[in-house]
Amino acid sequence: MFIRYDLLELIDFFGKEPTYLYEEEAGVFMFSVENGEGFSLLFHVDTYAKKIHVEVTYGTSIVFSGVFADVITIRRSERVLIVDLPDEKKLIIQKGETFGVVIEGTM
Repeated sequence: MFIRYDLLELIDFFGKEPTYLYEEEAGVFMFSVENGEGFSLLFHVDTYAKKIHVEVTYGTSIVFSGVFADVITIRRSERVLIVDLPDEKKLIIQKGETFGVVIEGTM
């Protein structure tokens, strides 16, 4: 199995092409964006391992870091990215003037 996602939605959300960490076919890539206020958002996807790593930093300080396994889908909904996890849990990633990561459901 693998994570279902639309690469064009991810490119549109992050505003740039992903960086592939191996060959493109390996399905391991990441996006990294900054907001101009010192915050950075890293979104790392391992398609076939069904894992993502999300990290928000301010300068050299980590504000949030999480690895999520058994990811089902990644989809865009207006200004947010929604990561569907098992048992109806969701990870919501907000990008804009500020970055936000919201975990819905009991982890």
